[in-house]
Amino acid sequence: MMRGVGATRHTQVGGGRNGGSGITCRGMLPWFVAFHLLASFYIFNYLAPKPSLSGAGHEGDTAGSGVAFPSLADAGREQISQLTAQLAMARGTIESLARRGAEAAGGAPSDWGGVGGAQQRQQHPATSGQRATAAGTGGGPGGGGGGGGGGGRGPLPHAHAHAGPSAYDVKPHALVWNYQTTGEPLEIKENPAILREPEGGYNARPFFSIVMAAYNQGKFIDETVKSVVGQSYERWELIIVNDGSKDDSWQRATALMEKFPKRRIRLLNKRNGGLADARNVGLGFVKGTWLCMLDSDDLLGRDYLHRAADLIEEDANVDIVPGCMRNFDAVSSDWCFPEGFSIVGISHWNKFHASVLVNRRLMEKVGGYDPAIPWGLEDWNFWLRSSVHNPIVRFVPEITFFYRHHQGTSMRKKMFALYLDQTKAMVRTNHVELYEPVQLLADHELIEQMHPDTAAALEGKMRKFPLQPMPYFWRSLARTRAMQYEEAIEDLQMALNLTSSANARMSWQFNYRLALLYEALEELPEARTAINRAFHHVYFNEILVVKQRIEAALKGKPGNDPQLSEHAVLATPSYWASETEQQAIRDDTLAGKLMRHTTVQASLAGVAAQQERMMVLLTVATKHPCPPVKGGQRPDQGNINLVSNPHFEASKDYWNPFGTGFEVEAVPARTGTNAALSAKMTNANEDAVSGAMQVIHLRQEEAAPVLLRAWSKALKVGGVRDSGYSLYVDINYVDDSHDWGFHLPFDPSAHGWQAVTAFLAKSKPIASLDVYCMFRGHEGAVLFDDVTVSAAAKAQCQCRDGEHFDPSPSRACVTCPKDRVCVLSSVFDPMLRL
Repeated sequence: MMRGVGATRHTQVGGGRNGGSGITCRGMLPWFVAFHLLASFYIFNYLAPKPSLSGAGHEGDTAGSGVAFPSLADAGREQISQLTAQLAMARGTIESLARRGAEAAGGAPSDWGGVGGAQQRQQHPATSGQRATAAGTGGGPGGGGGGGGGGGRGPLPHAHAHAGPSAYDVKPHALVWNYQTTGEPLEIKENPAILREPEGGYNARPFFSIVMAAYNQGKFIDETVKSVVGQSYERWELIIVNDGSKDDSWQRATALMEKFPKRRIRLLNKRNGGLADARNVGLGFVKGTWLCMLDSDDLLGRDYLHRAADLIEEDANVDIVPGCMRNFDAVSSDWCFPEGFSIVGISHWNKFHASVLVNRRLMEKVGGYDPAIPWGLEDWNFWLRSSVHNPIVRFVPEITFFYRHHQGTSMRKKMFALYLDQTKAMVRTNHVELYEPVQLLADHELIEQMHPDTAAALEGKMRKFPLQPMPYFWRSLARTRAMQYEEAIEDLQMALNLTSSANARMSWQFNYRLALLYEALEELPEARTAINRAFHHVYFNEILVVKQRIEAALKGKPGNDPQLSEHAVLATPSYWASETEQQAIRDDTLAGKLMRHTTVQASLAGVAAQQERMMVLLTVATKHPCPPVKGGQRPDQGNINLVSNPHFEASKDYWNPFGTGFEVEAVPARTGTNAALSAKMTNANEDAVSGAMQVIHLRQEEAAPVLLRAWSKALKVGGVRDSGYSLYVDINYVDDSHDWGFHLPFDPSAHGWQAVTAFLAKSKPIASLDVYCMFRGHEGAVLFDDVTVSAAAKAQCQCRDGEHFDPSPSRACVTCPKDRVCVLSSVFDPMLRL
């Protein structure tokens, strides 16, 4: 982390270099990359065999010299496609650099969109009547590589033969100008119906284009497609994008298209690029005035399009049409987005799912979905970018969308949950116009601490989308923390080179961080240039602090050019003398209040849980006071733990296997105990289930609190804290009713032994408890030990003053830790407060 004076802490490194602001190797890096990509393509193109012009390229074809050359298939279509895409990327980089140079000279066009191609607002096909082929390989955002037929491929395959004009009458990436894609589809199939205009044309009534991204969800595609085909409104088309699935998604989609030959269905088969990229590629082929993104395992309500069409015809200015959502499968609930839609609300957290109808004109303004964000959140990013256009929202007050919750946890969702805060920080840095600098600087610090899993995911995104600027910025933050200053500077320069003039305001973040790095390297002229560029786009306290500090350090230096010190900081605010006052200013911003609220909420949860335990103990002690202490000892109550074989010293006795069961192994003992054996559960993947279960008979005559306690240790377990890794209890009451799923979760990221404790206080007498040492929805292995179930009235009287109840094979009570308070055999944290 590097920040300036006051709010900014800064790391100094020895030995600045001589040299000014001339061209450096790191400034030439983008040119070297572009040259490498171009050279790779041309070398391959020269050495690779030429495909047969007749098309089919059979095995054994020759080049006319009597020497057998490999066919195009043997040469590797994937390699050809990758190198062709690299050429487009290289061209995009060169064009971007040329544009930036031209802008510096005052001669660049101002309508360039994303890197790699011109932003051209195409007429809607319903009114233009123009046709364009999709045979090219694509390229950067804006479709710069789509013209001229691309990488030498033959005609794209069709599901049916067509006569007349080309079927592909929508220019690829007409809507996706802001982001790079992985290229054009490798294969396209379509029904003849999609070639015909709907009755009255596309503008007679709303026409909906539904883009369905599919990746390894073949078993759900039938149900999803049928939810579209079964719509009560007929004016729609369905674009199914198979994102490099390894299952039978493509085959199932093909069968469905053939099953409904009269429906407007088109299939696109492409290399894997992620959900956002699949949507962007699909958007290159839509004809509709309204758009809907649908995942291949979710469903549309039967009347959604009909109800939306009615609203749209009532108000032609509407931009977004959401409706209520039903969660189904593993979760059952209905949700109608009660907060509504506002810029302030959406900036705090996402309000809509992806399958909300969006007007085509809004998509044209936004420019697609960001494919470069690790772990997702492309939907929230899209709605944030939409919010600045002040969209008009009309709501359908009925179930319009069905969101499927799967049993278990996918790797993507698991990682998403684990690294959600860092991913949210990345998304916020995409939107400098929506967030206060205090928030964005805090996000920089959070991204600096990037987890290795996130760093690896980010590298993967950069390989697929090397022309997106923000991943270079995010990586530069992590490299700064690792004190890899030179590499961080190269990343920031690349981010600047890839930032279009339309997004120039974002560049203050890049230049601000460059200024801190140059200052740390004692390259003060470069630092001044960078901070002045940042100051050109934004003003806030930290910018002024760093700018004033750099200008003061340069004052009187040989070669210092006063011209570069234009708009120098001449004022010295009184609050600069007090870090406390500066912190108070940051805390008083909206972002500061929200961050403090988050911290308070976390503390409040801990306080509430501890207070609840105190209240239960107070009630128990009042109703069942402990007998007096004699000779410093409590009366012997015998074994009050109702769990049989609680320490697994008798191997598996009394415990039943759950799922794949458990093993009992000798492990290093917990500190302060003589335990040698523990239960071990191992899951090969997140879909596996394992555990140990025991029925504890209470047979209460009246309701009374019960103490639950257990110890566990995670061995390389992924995921978040949830019921899947917990002491899990199903409650069976005397009246034959039940409460399922009470649980005390363990932290899978903790490295040592950890305990969970709670009082189970219910209003009805309990007959029995089904107690599980639970391990499901997580991959890895865990240990369980020292499981306790005891009547709270007995547990409170088990130990002397200064001890707490923590049964193990060698003792029942433990001396109270020095930083804790022990009352009635329970331990409390006196520092846990708001």
